[in-house]
Amino acid sequence: MQTVMKQLAKIITIAGIEYFRPGCRGLITPPGRVRRAVTLIAVSFLFLASSQPARAASTCEPGCYPVGATCMPCPPGTFAATGGSLVCTPCPTGQTGNLATGSTSCVAYRTLRSGAGHSAKLRPTRNTSPSLAIRADSVIYWGDLSTVLVSGSFRINHAGTIYSVTEPIGKPAGECGESGMGEFRVTLNNMPANSLFSFTIGASGTFTIDWGNGAPITVIERTQPGSIRYTSPVAYAGGGPYTLIITGRATGYSAALGSWGENRNSAIGFNHGLLPTRITALYGDLGTIFPVLGAGPALTPRFDLSFAYLSLPFTIPDNMFASVQGAPVPNMFSALFEGSRGLTRIPPNLFSGIQGPPASNLFAFAFHGTRQAEIPGGLFSGIVGPPAAGMFWSTFNENPNLTSIGQGLFDGISGSLAGNAFVNTFANAINLSGPSATSDGQFLYEKWPNATVAQIGGAYAGATRLSDWANIPANWR
Repeated sequence: MQTVMKQLAKIITIAGIEYFRPGCRGLITPPGRVRRAVTLIAVSFLFLASSQPARAASTCEPGCYPVGATCMPCPPGTFAATGGSLVCTPCPTGQTGNLATGSTSCVAYRTLRSGAGHSAKLRPTRNTSPSLAIRADSVIYWGDLSTVLVSGSFRINHAGTIYSVTEPIGKPAGECGESGMGEFRVTLNNMPANSLFSFTIGASGTFTIDWGNGAPITVIERTQPGSIRYTSPVAYAGGGPYTLIITGRATGYSAALGSWGENRNSAIGFNHGLLPTRITALYGDLGTIFPVLGAGPALTPRFDLSFAYLSLPFTIPDNMFASVQGAPVPNMFSALFEGSRGLTRIPPNLFSGIQGPPASNLFAFAFHGTRQAEIPGGLFSGIVGPPAAGMFWSTFNENPNLTSIGQGLFDGISGSLAGNAFVNTFANAINLSGPSATSDGQFLYEKWPNATVAQIGGAYAGATRLSDWANIPANWR
């Protein structure tokens, strides 16, 4: 195998194709990785391995694929039509192979000169007849469609044949950058035999879906937002795990909330499709695909109902919304994990990118029916201002596993209460103990001593184990 690698490296060097320049545009490759990059590219070229390379950055642009933390051009004879490709696709058998690097298709040349075969000298540094300026990786097409790589001067001397001189329009090494497309992964387990999986996307933009079961990658180009369901074109054999990979970049969102269920216009929704209960892990930062594009609902992603009703135990990353940065909009995270009994931990910085004044129904029912034991203090620390209508309505309701509330959970929330602001927020958390929730050093009932039932009714209903239960006014119970 080592001999094969050396020979391939030798061939590539002779051809004059600069694969291994350390660092594609926008990325940096430490010198120590250059030799590893040679090996990985050689392996991809020979075997086109389907394994998923690790990526430290986001995803590579069309014509490129990831090697470690670097984006590299696809080897000759392969292509990557879309950004975010993990491996390069070989050109179809029988089709004239594309010998350009970094190609987005198998037809990636422009013709510089053609005619009947005769003696003609080609030099890459001159552009006077009969010589022609060409790149070192240009290709001569003879009448039989055979190809010859040109390095330096090359002479055509095939009398009686038709020839053409073409120049690659792919990307040489050093010109592969990131596509700007983000990536998010979902692990599926316990899939029934011959089952399908689906979910919805409610944003406009460009997206790809690798279903993780050998199905063709789904490529999505959308100019209008609105909830659309996408289903795996090939059934899953059963069991698991399968890794579903979503890449893309949103360009807009629906200002209309939509109806409850599948027609909810959230940026992405896994509760709206087939078999959402088979999700066992989530990876990545959704903000890299669905960023805040500006102010207002048409430019801000909503994740209401996105991961509701997941019953198997599943994990979520600490940075799940790290790149969702900006002011909140109504219903932005409402019912986010509603009814998901499999959620047993909330990362403390889950919403750290959200900074601004409260919005209506912002976290309504967000963790209703989940099973985490602790709510981290500071979870909503970026939200500052008076509590909006329905903002924390039933947010942590119906969680029998909940035992403690982190100190300062509602710090920064201050001002006049709106309707349903804290209605049933911790209701039926029958094992909740320790002190009740605080805001800026005060218990909620101390900060809003005149709160009405319409504003905070049943906030602690059934939470009789709280250490300050005896001090909680009746309206809050």
